[in-house]
Amino acid sequence: MFPILKVEIQSAVNYLKNLRTQTIVSLVIIALFAVIFLPLIIITMFNFLLLAEESILSSIMVMISVLIMIILSLITVNRIVKDMFMNENMQLYLTFPVKAVELLRAKFIMQLFTGILPVTIPIGLIVGVAFTFRYSSILPLVSAILYFMLLSILTLGLSYIIVFLVTKVASPKKVSEILTFIGGFAAVLPYLIITFGVVNIETVIKYLPNPAGLYEGFIYNVNLLEFTVFTLLSIILSIIIFVSLTQVVKNGFLKGWITTSGRSRKAGSTSLDVNSVKGALLQKDIKMTLRDFKEWAAVLPQYFIPFVVYFVAYNPVASDGYPEMNMDGVIISVSITGTVIISIFVSASNTARDARHYSMMRALPLKAADIVDSKFIYNFITIVPVYMLMSLGVFLFTDVSAAGLFYSLVFILMTALAVIPIGMWFGAKFPVVNTNKPTERMDTGASIIMMIVILILIFSTGFMSNVFIDADGDINHRMTGIMGVVMLALSAGIYFIVTKTVKNIYHRGLKIVYKG
Repeated sequence: MFPILKVEIQSAVNYLKNLRTQTIVSLVIIALFAVIFLPLIIITMFNFLLLAEESILSSIMVMISVLIMIILSLITVNRIVKDMFMNENMQLYLTFPVKAVELLRAKFIMQLFTGILPVTIPIGLIVGVAFTFRYSSILPLVSAILYFMLLSILTLGLSYIIVFLVTKVASPKKVSEILTFIGGFAAVLPYLIITFGVVNIETVIKYLPNPAGLYEGFIYNVNLLEFTVFTLLSIILSIIIFVSLTQVVKNGFLKGWITTSGRSRKAGSTSLDVNSVKGALLQKDIKMTLRDFKEWAAVLPQYFIPFVVYFVAYNPVASDGYPEMNMDGVIISVSITGTVIISIFVSASNTARDARHYSMMRALPLKAADIVDSKFIYNFITIVPVYMLMSLGVFLFTDVSAAGLFYSLVFILMTALAVIPIGMWFGAKFPVVNTNKPTERMDTGASIIMMIVILILIFSTGFMSNVFIDADGDINHRMTGIMGVVMLALSAGIYFIVTKTVKNIYHRGLKIVYKG
């Protein structure tokens, strides 16, 4: 096992040494975000555990454990598929006199130490240190680390169970696509739970189970007897689960529990019931979106970003000291900023997708105007109705007035009219085709520019909401009407100017960057 681990570690080191510039830039940006936000998250979580009522501590542990297992298992499934099926090293290992059990254990250890433990151990340290200060004992720190190590092994086991179940009906490659799609939702799951729990995490916690017998005496309010028993049980369970997982996965591969091809495809209908060139192009885009989960994975996260705007704007956890912000102003301002966020990213991604089959499109007797017009219609019908439904959901679950909802829907329409062409310009101007990473569709520089715009919009939402509210806390209909007229004029002008520019880009030809 150890020689295999040495090879795996060296392979990981070589991978890091040969990172592309784009990946390095992305990692630097992520690191900067981590430096800014991680201290705030750590302090918030630490204080919450330190000051929460003891009666809900078990529920808090349940919530943390469930979220960790859901999110990390979905992320790990993608890693498992790549390691076990799409990595050529697996075939190479099998040519050597290596025992399958040793190979699997080495893979498990790498998957734990490079994917799961870097998340669970820091969380365990935060929980342990908080309870150590709370109860003036070092034992909670030790027990918390042991508990989250056990949870890590359980998460790895859950990931392999998901692989075995899903690959019964789909190929491993398809599983990776499906779980990437679901992972986009899982990544924002904690936020959605907190936000729709009447913007108060304690509201969510009170509906969770409270297994005090499982955690009290071991994780918090520790006594020596229960600490010793649970520590031994955690160690024994970790070993049993790890060894059992090795045997189960080995049998799964040997007995064919995992299919390499998935279900046979059904013969699809080839009828083309269209009345125009634009209709045919629109049908093409819709079918490309529905054909597999890669298309959803490329744009799904952007649909959830506006919820972060709502969180920053009015959630008392994020905006401490401003819990009474007027929700009418919030929904109107977020209808503008959120539509910009969704429209610019999604329309850019959908437009850049044409780069993959651009040579075929050039060979067909298609006008640039028809391509751009159909692309605008496609982006409009896949962005505007979805975001309108999101606004309707906010209206139903918060104290937004009917007038606030009306203005929100109007501003969504006008904003999309202007921003969708801008996103299409980014997609047509900076397209990328990456054979190794299909979801990468645009140049790094363009993506960074759009991300900066999004950050500015997110943090300006609170200030923007004040424009639509008068001194009495009601909607300022006069100012809102003036803003609407100005936006309508600007949107119409931007639409005609930018769409003409995009048509010229298509007419001259896309300048595509190929990678992979």
